[in-house]
Amino acid sequence: MRLFGSFVAVLSALVSAAAAAPSVLCIGETLFDGLPSAIYLGGAPLNVACHLAQAGVRARYLSAVGHDRLGTEAVRRLQAQGVDTDLIVQVREAETGFVTVELDRSGDASYTFVTPAAWDFIPTAGAAAAAKSADALVFGSLGMRAEGSRAAIRAAAAAASFAVCDINLRPPFVEAAVVADAARSADLLKLNDEELVPLASMLLETTEAGPSREL
Repeated sequence: MRLFGSFVAVLSALVSAAAAAPSVLCIGETLFDGLPSAIYLGGAPLNVACHLAQAGVRARYLSAVGHDRLGTEAVRRLQAQGVDTDLIVQVREAETGFVTVELDRSGDASYTFVTPAAWDFIPTAGAAAAAKSADALVFGSLGMRAEGSRAAIRAAAAAASFAVCDINLRPPFVEAAVVADAARSADLLKLNDEELVPLASMLLETTEAGPSREL
């Protein structure tokens, strides 16, 4: 997508200005999208990590996969793209994430997420240290749907020198307090036109701000 490519280009420029050998930590959901045409590896922070690696940025990815073939395949594909996968853990609590995607006649998509999924169990240990050592952090609101991964992402965002949040509203995982917390934890937000008004409403509705960053 052109907008997604522009977002990656802006992020690459920001970290390039910060260091000779820039690095970005991406944290969040590892999942496979099951479309009518095929099955694709995805997840917003995962896609950013792959694009950054292609742009020459040192991209490190923190996530969780299951002890299954999809988890092994996800790690293999990320490594093939040049992404550092040393922070990806295998968990036994759930299988690797999978999403069934259905398209209506106008091409609009609806999503059915397997819940729980391995990426709901991203460990908190090491998240803050990894974020602190990077030039920038990328995470998304969807990755915070479960308390376990939410804690890991919050720890990373609090330690990061520069945090980017992808507002990714995927019903039913659109709890106002969680999404607003994600937005307030970032220095830069990535969202589309359809997400702007709902996000503004969530920010206005939530009285408990949680961690915030100076913009």
